[in-house]
Amino acid sequence: PELLQQALRVRRKALETERAYASWVRRFIRHCGSEDLRQFGERELKAFLTKLAVEGNVAPNTQNQAKSALLFLYQQVFQRELGFLDAVPARK
Repeated sequence: PELLQQALRVRRKALETERAYASWVRRFIRHCGSEDLRQFGERELKAFLTKLAVEGNVAPNTQNQAKSALLFLYQQVFQRELGFLDAVPARK
């Protein structure tokens, strides 16, 4: 999360955004069972976002925030382009 924090601060994101994104990254780490997130990709992101919708019963905006946080991490911090994430959409 330190690299994430630096990237968000360089882009002058709000402190609340920083906290929320860091929280989603920590939850994704727990989901994956490893802090080395560079080894994971679209499959794990899709599974995590789907789990939020199906098991977590989260609102669409919550799922979108999680997706935004993880896309920021992979695209801005890790400099990796991701394919289309066709996770099950949240419905509430």
